[in-house]
Amino acid sequence: MTLPKKKYEVYLVGTGHGCFNKNYSRHLMGETWAVSKKKAVSNIHYRIHKNGEELPGTLEDSYGMGYVVYTLEAEEV
Repeated sequence: MTLPKKKYEVYLVGTGHGCFNKNYSRHLMGETWAVSKKKAVSNIHYRIHKNGEELPGTLEDSYGMGYVVYTLEAEEV
């Protein structure tokens, strides 16, 4: 028996630490049908790399006082 697929929106979320201590950014990267949030993130990650694009790396300030980490997060629609 297979699990039913649900529709998800996947966002690129930047979370700040230190001097960037806030939700830095949130951008819709795409929609997909998947059986779980983890699989939805995997689908969008695959599409990004298939198009020759990369996810942004960690953003740091020049003094080492803080940084922003970017992750993909899925939400059921």
